[in-house]
Amino acid sequence: MCEMKPDWAGIWEEGNRKWMNEMIIEHGSLSKAWDKGAEGYKEFEDDLKYSNYLAPIKKVLLSKPETVLDIGAGTGIFAIPLAKKVKNVVVIEPSQVTLDLLKEKVGADNLTNIKSLCVRWEEVSEKELMELNKGKFDAVLSFHSLGGIADTIQSLRKMNDVCSGFVYLLVGSSEYNQCPDYKNLYLQLFKKLPLSIPDYACIYMILREMGIETNIEMVDFCMEKPVASIDELVDEWVRYRLMRKKVTKTQKIKVKNYLSEKIKEMKIKGDGLYFEHRYKSALIYWKVGEER
Repeated sequence: MCEMKPDWAGIWEEGNRKWMNEMIIEHGSLSKAWDKGAEGYKEFEDDLKYSNYLAPIKKVLLSKPETVLDIGAGTGIFAIPLAKKVKNVVVIEPSQVTLDLLKEKVGADNLTNIKSLCVRWEEVSEKELMELNKGKFDAVLSFHSLGGIADTIQSLRKMNDVCSGFVYLLVGSSEYNQCPDYKNLYLQLFKKLPLSIPDYACIYMILREMGIETNIEMVDFCMEKPVASIDELVDEWVRYRLMRKKVTKTQKIKVKNYLSEKIKEMKIKGDGLYFEHRYKSALIYWKVGEER
């Protein structure tokens, strides 16, 4: 009797295809959705001082890389701090709007060791990457950016092939969108449950079937952000957490009620209120050359 194995790559790609289709419906195209997301980077970066979001950088630096490839780099949240520690960084980012923001930050910090390509990961060749870096990279990373990448197996294989050291992937846990309170809110707002997007376990199984044995470390992210106004927090959530251009007045009230329950009183931290947000991601990494 033939044993049926799950099509892990198909499961991952189908789940992310549904998410991308929602973004296309909401914003007109995937590129417009990415450009819209760029507007939230500044606000997100301002919040970094209240979180441990940059913690995975310490893991990358442990292997003492000199050259780093950052795939789906956004505005350089990881690339810029890494550029201050390593010899050269190359970033791949498909949104020109986002890449322009990264270049502004690079100029402000007087960094001369970051090169960038405005292209989707699937569209850049290994030859082009190797020429840009004058050889393979010591470290390759894709942090919370695998969702927009198609042809998963080929994309992961290319990451492996252009690396001479470690490949690092930061992938969300399913609990991020499946918290009961959040699912209930989403159901109230849009009369449907949020998409159940495949999580890190799917990527782990794809890599195993490719013959790549990986290490996995769960990262507990936490943000404790002071709140000046609940209404400002509501607007931020509508734009960047729910990824909506606009919501009705009734929907906004429901978001406000949901967030009001998440706001806590400052204790040791001082006077006022703060919003606490906790979630898990998996840091999946492996040393190239140690595949089965």
